Amino acid sequence: MSLTYSVQVSPKNLALFRIAFGLAICFHLTVYVLPGVNTYFFSNGLISESLVNKLSAFKAISIFDFFKTPDATISIFVLTYFLLGCFIVGFYARIAGIILTFLLWNIFQRCFLAGGAERIYCMCVLIITNFLNLDQVWAVKKNVHPTRHQSFALRVISVQIGMIYLCSALLKSDQAWFNGDILNRITADPLNAHFFWQNVRIINSRVLSISLVVTECIVGILFLIYFRSKTFQLLAVLFLIACHCSILIFLNLWHFGFYAFAIASLFFPFNNHKYQKIPSIKTTGNVVSKALLILILLIITVKNGSALYFSSYYPKSLRYKPITHLCHFINRFSVSNASPFNQRWDLYGKLPERFGCLILVGNMSDSTNVNLITGGKVMNVCCHYNNLSQKEHLEIIRMLYFNINIELLQHPMDVLKTAYADYYKRKFNITFNRLEWRFYYINNGELTYKVLFSYVE
Repeated sequence: MSLTYSVQVSPKNLALFRIAFGLAICFHLTVYVLPGVNTYFFSNGLISESLVNKLSAFKAISIFDFFKTPDATISIFVLTYFLLGCFIVGFYARIAGIILTFLLWNIFQRCFLAGGAERIYCMCVLIITNFLNLDQVWAVKKNVHPTRHQSFALRVISVQIGMIYLCSALLKSDQAWFNGDILNRITADPLNAHFFWQNVRIINSRVLSISLVVTECIVGILFLIYFRSKTFQLLAVLFLIACHCSILIFLNLWHFGFYAFAIASLFFPFNNHKYQKIPSIKTTGNVVSKALLILILLIITVKNGSALYFSSYYPKSLRYKPITHLCHFINRFSVSNASPFNQRWDLYGKLPERFGCLILVGNMSDSTNVNLITGGKVMNVCCHYNNLSQKEHLEIIRMLYFNINIELLQHPMDVLKTAYADYYKRKFNITFNRLEWRFYYINNGELTYKVLFSYVE
């Protein structure tokens, strides 16, 4: 059974995917990245180049290390949107896609405290789409000649998608997923859950939570197996759509869902046909293209296998020392971890101690407390933020605190405290007596908080 077995696809599927995926990237950039440009990219913002170097052990060389002025940063974003437009309308889509991949990788490296799985989802798929001929129809500049390894590239995408959902399901081994507590606790999460679920007790939550895990497993398996019939393709797409529609009922994760729906448009079995046979001529481009796809497939497999292997759910007694040493050796390289294939699909895999919100509070000389995230007074309401970029930012910090060993996190948080203190002194032109990271949560029906970290001048 060959991995290169022909995956059937229509030019209309490819064109629809190009448009849908491009619009998903546009939505992601506009809503979740652009509002944080000042915070992440400008010299007077919160996340300076030196802070990135201190906090992100996985950072590679970025173009923002060389183009540091606001005008240069704005120019890079303008170019990114221009290329995104070219990609969507099909004007030299492959060239636009290759350059867009490079620019987005640099942008996502810099705003590393905004976005998580959806950023990796975007990059992993976007890289592989550069091996597809997406502009045969519905394109300003049509290219009617299919690429030599298009079927193989489609198989790599299906393997990548399969591993995303299978790993996500396997990492949901927390007891709360099997006794039904998970949904009631997730819907109490004010950062992600829709407001109308707050304080609502879900009936049959055990059945629903187990169903979600099973659905993710089915999606993963269907995308990993060989698509020898339209039935398999249709089942894979329908389960993928059902999975994300189920998630969207409970959680405000639209941007992640948009990428999944774009994938569904690629594999949905419309009027499919196989591409014409292309003679296997071993040109330099042919060999390099095949080698790159094999390398991408290898990285995908190793990264996901390593994530499962080192997860808390995999018994240490079953770990084989040579494999352990090999995984540690690979993970030591920052370039490997800074690559778009540094995969981690454990969102809500292991539940934190509590769901709630992080708020940075500044205590002024007159003893007034100010919510520094929104710039207003601290209110008896949880999770205020000015835009979705701030929401993502706070969520990443919350996940860092509750999901990473605190001893390992102490130094990064010390660095962050100093950075926040300096940033807000500049922003408000005020020296605060004390800064506090407060974690607000619901306890027995009452909103309360505990201080995670504090900073005193």
